[in-house]
Amino acid sequence: VDFDPVPFYNLVGRGVDLLGPLEDGARATLARLLLGLPSGVAGAGGANGAGLKVLEIGCGTGRWAKELLDTPGAETAVTSYVGIDSSETMALAAATELRAWPRARVMHADARAPGVLEDAAGSRLLGGTPDRIAMSYVMDILDEVDQLALLDACRDLLLRGGGVGKLGLCSICQGGPVMSTWQAAWDANPALVGGCRPFDAAALLRRAGWEVEAEERTEVLGYASQ
Repeated sequence: VDFDPVPFYNLVGRGVDLLGPLEDGARATLARLLLGLPSGVAGAGGANGAGLKVLEIGCGTGRWAKELLDTPGAETAVTSYVGIDSSETMALAAATELRAWPRARVMHADARAPGVLEDAAGSRLLGGTPDRIAMSYVMDILDEVDQLALLDACRDLLLRGGGVGKLGLCSICQGGPVMSTWQAAWDANPALVGGCRPFDAAALLRRAGWEVEAEERTEVLGYASQ
């Protein structure tokens, strides 16, 4: 299906945060599973025992990053953060949202383009290979070819850090009448639902050769996330 998310999200802008109440629980779960936040903050650390370098692909308006960086203890658990978004509107919104956090950077770029993840991990931005890569409600916009290519790029980047880093995803998933209706809307016209389609993220990771350490599902008013 031919759907270009950039013009759509440039137009929608901060309106995408209207879905926040349906998605914030899944994003909090992602932070807990991937980073040890908000519980276990003191134990979170990178390969060298220092704080974590976090790379977020598809940072949107910076909603997840702001909640993450505002978490008590995050100032020591997360030493640097870089968010990437292909939408200029979203990247500007995120940069504004995160301007109070000096070690946060936002990059306007398409993470699927060659060299973008390496540039984000450079000393001027993240400060080295990320310890954690996060994607929330991004993979459900991409077709499987782009999904697998992006996962390969993430794997290559993490392996440069010794292979001890982790990747965390959350996406909408199938389950119940609400998500069946959502799928039907996507089938009719992906733009009706921002290009997002329900799919099984854990199954995709396994097909791509990743080891899935943890998997959880949340549901708010029938809106299901994995």
